[in-house]
Amino acid sequence: MTTNPASTSGRTWAVSGSGRAFYPDDPEPDVIDIEDIANALARQCRYAGHLRFDWPEAVYSVAQHSVLVYYAVRARTDSVEARRAAILHDAPEAYVQDIIGPLKPYLPDYRQLEGRWIDAVSQRFGVALNPLPPIVKEVDIRILLDEKQHVISPKSPLWGLEGIVTPLCIDIAPWTFTDAREQFLSICRQEGLV
Repeated sequence: MTTNPASTSGRTWAVSGSGRAFYPDDPEPDVIDIEDIANALARQCRYAGHLRFDWPEAVYSVAQHSVLVYYAVRARTDSVEARRAAILHDAPEAYVQDIIGPLKPYLPDYRQLEGRWIDAVSQRFGVALNPLPPIVKEVDIRILLDEKQHVISPKSPLWGLEGIVTPLCIDIAPWTFTDAREQFLSICRQEGLV
């Protein structure tokens, strides 16, 4: 992040992969770009990078997670709104990062910032993300158990979800950056988001 030389307020700004400048604390819907989102999410690792040791070259990205959530939602509903929300449910993380859940209670300002980005992404693409459609929220929680089984260490302690929700029962193997990015963008095209 860089201090904008044209800014007299000292606000910081960042640059997206396509070269668009954006202010992390002041999201502008017209700066949000689906290719920037796909690019950033395909490079961001879920679980702060704490993946299984037997995946030495792998990255389980936020983009891959979003694609898997999308397919699970699509298998359960014909709702265009739910499908579009499924693929975009983590899109704000392209601009404000994927912060692991256990850390968020210690970052109250982040929650507010994330909320503003959720609203900006919703406005940019005309998709309701706050609150998420119930089917998207359900699938996003259930996939955690599949991720626990396939993505993170099998030695990890129980999360308290076992017995409360059931996994989706999908196998998860890591994708390349290119595959994650292209699959994410392909779905966005199918859903009329591009």
